[in-house]
Amino acid sequence: DTAEDARAIVAAALFKPLGRRSAAGTLPSLGYRSLSQAAIIEEINRETLLIPIIETEAGLANIEAIAAVEGIDTLHIGANDLSIELGVTGQLTHPRMRQAYASVAAAAKAHGQSMGVGGVRNNPQLQIELLRLGVRYLTCGTDVGYVVGGGRADIAAIRAMPLQ
Repeated sequence: DTAEDARAIVAAALFKPLGRRSAAGTLPSLGYRSLSQAAIIEEINRETLLIPIIETEAGLANIEAIAAVEGIDTLHIGANDLSIELGVTGQLTHPRMRQAYASVAAAAKAHGQSMGVGGVRNNPQLQIELLRLGVRYLTCGTDVGYVVGGGRADIAAIRAMPLQ
């Protein structure tokens, strides 16, 4: 919702100079390599991707300040949650949503960040529009949704076949 929230994310996730994370030993993300503390800090800070999800009107209102927080890498809109907050539930192409996409894209571009949008399944036209807007992290579905969809397609095919 705010730059303060974004700074708290950075503080919790990164080591100094950006964050306040405590010292770490060998970690799975480092392949359990034996590294000096300085090397651990450098690698973890470089490899940690911080993506605040914008899902509220407050987040939209503060998007420039959130984007300006050093350590934030990607601005991501949770489209379904945001549509609920904006009073246009599920209307992902509504003018209020389009304005949200545009304002977050502008903030991301202005601060050298990438942008993501999640929850825009079953709408290839919107997906293409978002990619043209500069979105580079596009979530069109979930693993569960894809597995269930595949199962339903198989069941429908079986049911369409005669038993005799």
